[in-house]
Amino acid sequence: MSKSHLSMLFCMMLFVLGGQAQDLQNEAYQPLFEDTTGLRPSREVAQKASQLRAGFPRQLQNQFKVFSTSSRILKQHIPDARERTIISRSLKDTFPYESPYYLSFFWVRPISYKPIRAYVDVYVKLPHEGPFRCISTLERYAISGGLMEYVKSLVPKDRDFTDFEKVELAVMDSLQKLVRNLNRCCRRTGKNKCDNCLSANQITGAFNEFNNQVSHVSKYPNANGYVKHNARTQRFSGVNYRITEIEPVYTKWEGTDIRLSKLLIEYFTTRAKGVFWETIILPSKICKTLYKDALQEFIEKGGEAILAEAQPVKKPDYTHKLLVTISEEGNLLLKISTEDEMFHPINLKSIKPVLIGQ
Repeated sequence: MSKSHLSMLFCMMLFVLGGQAQDLQNEAYQPLFEDTTGLRPSREVAQKASQLRAGFPRQLQNQFKVFSTSSRILKQHIPDARERTIISRSLKDTFPYESPYYLSFFWVRPISYKPIRAYVDVYVKLPHEGPFRCISTLERYAISGGLMEYVKSLVPKDRDFTDFEKVELAVMDSLQKLVRNLNRCCRRTGKNKCDNCLSANQITGAFNEFNNQVSHVSKYPNANGYVKHNARTQRFSGVNYRITEIEPVYTKWEGTDIRLSKLLIEYFTTRAKGVFWETIILPSKICKTLYKDALQEFIEKGGEAILAEAQPVKKPDYTHKLLVTISEEGNLLLKISTEDEMFHPINLKSIKPVLIGQ
């Protein structure tokens, strides 16, 4: 598709936005595109969006909106599937034309799957003023990514689903509680007086938000992961890996308690050659600023920077960032993000702890 053609499509989209904006200038909840079938948002979602916006400082309230659209509605205005895909991926870039701060929903309900499954992309952008100025960059990643994780838990995967507004109401309610908490906690000094630890869901949410194409996820239930506080935190490096432990995490593997980093080293050196693994190991919750800074640096570091620091003898074709954490229940979670199209799914099930150290 030519740049001129794409520009024309965006102009068309903004024209539709602009036409609606004249009628919805003061509405807190705004459909991005008119539903030509005549369906209108319910009064309930409009009221909830107004309540959410009312929690913002008065001078910022008119700069925040809740946007929503779906692939079905987008199709009514842009018939070509490829063009719809291009525009849907860039929707969040158009919101600032209408409002600099926003919560947005984009619903996809493909009919090619049986049962029909609904998917939703959620974006949130909050101000840097008032009660929002005490939120760190990492915490902003966590808020946006955490909402995405939350909305996924609300959409059933095993049946047809069309009750989009019910999910949007729940997400708006969650964000409203967060805004209320920030109003209570952030002082004029800009410091947050409340507990601002990051949970396992927020940690993975922050990773997802910045590295927004997580290539692969592996989850190992009942791994009995735990932190051994009397053990010394270590860093490990090899020909094709670097591992940073935020805290020494252990897990029960094949009936044996083993340091998680040792398990990963065995995997990297025997079954994952040809890829450089930049790995961070985290507990189920982090509170210390030092740990948060290390996580943010890991999240934001690109592949070239990783290789420049690691200085591998042979430059690999691919670099993967691997975030490893445990849930509060002790489940082991591994998430990979890569800048390349290629990714290497992790399967630790074949690794035996007796091999390590031999």
